Amino acid sequence: NLKDSSLFIKDLAHTFNVDIIAGSVSNIRENHIYNTAFAINKNGELINEYDKIHLVPMLREPDFLCGGHVVPEPFYLS
Repeated sequence: NLKDSSLFIKDLAHTFNVDIIAGSVSNIRENHIYNTAFAINKNGELINEYDKIHLVPMLREPDFLCGGHVVPEPFYLS
């Protein structure tokens, strides 16, 4: 899930002093599964996260995932 994955990615970003954008992470929230992307800065801090809104029917994503509801916003890594 996202919590476990983000903790692992946060540790990598901090250890190697790099910014990381991670995508296609299964994220379970309120009994629904989302395809989530998140950005971690080189200090290991979560900068942004986004649940994929437009699921791909030919990949059968709507059969297994819920679409997000929040339009992505620009963000900056410093």
